[in-house]
Amino acid sequence: MAADQGRYLRTAARTVPAWIRSNSMPEGGNLTMSPPIRGHKLALAFDGGDAVAMLARMTGGTVPFARRALGAGRLAVSNASAPLGAESLTLYLGQPLAAGPLPAPVTAEQARSTFAELDGAFVALHWDAAAQVLTVAGDFLGAAPLYWRRGPRGIALFTETKAVEAQPDPAGWGAFIGIGHPIGNRTLLEGVERFPPATVLHYDARRNSVALHRYWRCGDKPLSWPVQDFVECLADNVRTYSRQVDRHTVLLSGGLDSRLILFLLQRLGISTRALIVTHDDELANADGRCAVAAARVAAVPYEVCVPDADYFDSPGFLRYLAAVDGEFPTLGLFISKLLPYIPDGGIWDGLVPGLVFQNTHIPNGGFKRYREREIAGARTNQWQAAERLFGVQRAQCMREAFETELAACLRTYPDDTGGVARFLMEHRLRRRVAQNPLKAYANRATPLVPGMCRDLVEQALAVPHSAKAGGSFYRRLLREVHPRALDAPLLSGGQPVPRHRVDAAAIALRLRARLGLAAARHPRLFRPMGRRTQSAALRIPEVARAYGMMDTDGWIDHQALARLDPQSREGFQVWRLYVHWGAWRTIHGPGGRALPFDTK
Repeated sequence: MAADQGRYLRTAARTVPAWIRSNSMPEGGNLTMSPPIRGHKLALAFDGGDAVAMLARMTGGTVPFARRALGAGRLAVSNASAPLGAESLTLYLGQPLAAGPLPAPVTAEQARSTFAELDGAFVALHWDAAAQVLTVAGDFLGAAPLYWRRGPRGIALFTETKAVEAQPDPAGWGAFIGIGHPIGNRTLLEGVERFPPATVLHYDARRNSVALHRYWRCGDKPLSWPVQDFVECLADNVRTYSRQVDRHTVLLSGGLDSRLILFLLQRLGISTRALIVTHDDELANADGRCAVAAARVAAVPYEVCVPDADYFDSPGFLRYLAAVDGEFPTLGLFISKLLPYIPDGGIWDGLVPGLVFQNTHIPNGGFKRYREREIAGARTNQWQAAERLFGVQRAQCMREAFETELAACLRTYPDDTGGVARFLMEHRLRRRVAQNPLKAYANRATPLVPGMCRDLVEQALAVPHSAKAGGSFYRRLLREVHPRALDAPLLSGGQPVPRHRVDAAAIALRLRARLGLAAARHPRLFRPMGRRTQSAALRIPEVARAYGMMDTDGWIDHQALARLDPQSREGFQVWRLYVHWGAWRTIHGPGGRALPFDTK
């Protein structure tokens, strides 16, 4: 290792708290530490809520669970690895990264220091029975799903928003329309927040007092790692994760992130298979064909799955909406088609590398340019659809609430490419991209997301913007990972990524992309090619009715909706928003619960 040979030793030591390394206990500490328990979903109520009923709304009441009292509170956990006991308790959800066995702190103070040292995507909970103190921590990016509410009677925490009934939050829905996901800690539910990233919560049940402690903030550190250090850090993550599962599957696309993970597994000699889902509605499945080429180069077994052309009219899409709490717009997006094919075992996903090693969604020019490219303005199709669906006054209220929230949020970042990169990591990655592996896929498999390390993230963000342009930094990583990682063509964001100066495959893909763009702009001219338009492929009213939306919803302008033609361009935009709105209202309404689907 070139730059800092002691770095990994220090990182490993950081995950073992001093009170364990010294074999000493604080005064009054109990020398008996109960082993930590693993679980999948949780509901915890100190505010008089029914934790079991909350968990049932998340799981559909179809999976085993454990429950117990925590003083005056109630805890329910699905698929607990052991009985929850009656004394102090340590519980982990997700996939924390530790140098050895997961620590089992005895006291609340030990829990606070222990949880703050862990990397990975996780939620950690400790109940100090003697002190009647609850300690809860989320990972440093806040990627693992956790939500909470607080009121005069106490607090409640839950891993999915469908656990509770609530009214819509105007600013949250404004973000849904304007940027495609909630921002900050706001959710689509009034009075419910996303648990903040890199935070430890102390709740004194006797005093009904809450204290929040931030344990990490992404700083502007100078770049000190060579490419080899990034590769070794990722390889160390992969080794640790690989010991947690027996079967390994890479969600393989034609892109950079899955290619990186595939060849990291190859480098380490870990047997895996590839799952490839075709993408026929974009560039004639260029993404799938690049993925097959990569699997053949790596000589790994692979399975090619072809989604039903009517997937968005099917119960499978409704299950997907329920799995992600309807938290971001997905109708018509390819990513929502993957859930039915997720196998059990470990599922490898390039969540972090996809954002920190590329310039995707990060334009030059700071937030002014970012807003122009990525945020819907008042006269865009998104907001015009909102005005038709909700009425002008209510849509305006949503937009103004979102803009106020966004302006306050952006002021906390430097107005440059580095600030935009941090904003995307702390909002887009956390509130949208991470929901697929860590919330949806986790119902069927164990999501494994290399790169969830503070050291790697800080160093990756320190790589100059110019060095990442055109995938150049990513190509250096791939060459370092494996000598054959660039032998198959690459496609990222629907665009070819040249592997070298003259890449014939990339040129061919670029020509195909231009042809696809021409087909989208002139559908009548290209109709003989058999290309289906998006609106023709979606029988949206049938989807809406299947989800049981209520005609009495007071937020909707039902007369305007009835006059629309869903197959027209204007009607399609409104109906698409209506489908997401209705799905969310159904999931979070009275008697709402997850649709029956396979859960861990």
